[in-house]
Amino acid sequence: MNTDYHVKEFAPNLLLFGSDGGSEAFAFRLLDDGDIRFVSVPFVPMSGDSAVDFGGTFREFKERLLSFAV
Repeated sequence: MNTDYHVKEFAPNLLLFGSDGGSEAFAFRLLDDGDIRFVSVPFVPMSGDSAVDFGGTFREFKERLLSFAV
């Protein structure tokens, strides 16, 4: 799906792994130092600059997601 969404073209440092079922994708941000961050990024327009950091661990990512649940 990363190929179909042209992620390498629009946000080359991201690797999409899911979505919220709507307009936001969830991705790994691959940092220059080899570290990985969990981020949320809009499908349109997709850009690494518009990514919102959700943490560096799965626990942080999950807690951030749960903070949006009502």
